[in-house]
Amino acid sequence: MAEILSRSEKAFQVFNNALMVLLMAITLYPFWYVLILSINNPSDTAFGGVYFWPRRFTLVNYFLIMQDGAVLRTFLLSVARIAAHVPSHLLVTGMAAYALSRKEFRIRKPFITPAYSCSSPKVG
Repeated sequence: MAEILSRSEKAFQVFNNALMVLLMAITLYPFWYVLILSINNPSDTAFGGVYFWPRRFTLVNYFLIMQDGAVLRTFLLSVARIAAHVPSHLLVTGMAAYALSRKEFRIRKPFITPAYSCSSPKVG
């Protein structure tokens, strides 16, 4: 069922939607700009003036990066760090959560109070 909005509510929705689209564009443009620079010809990029679309499309930049062995090594290092840290983090977090869930744990309150105060907003 459609809700009937007053004139001020409609104006607020239009303003709010326009503001959200503007914030989205401001947030995403730097990522878009880096992508455009990466697929533009490197010598053409040096002249400047590439803002929204590439003038001379090329994938040479990506081929140059893939030829460098250091990029592959650093990527594999990142994967290895993730593979090591995620399970260890889950193990430590799970053990802490189990210990803090036990009411008979003597020093539970000093740990629980800051956790609750950080995770739940104070309203009123």
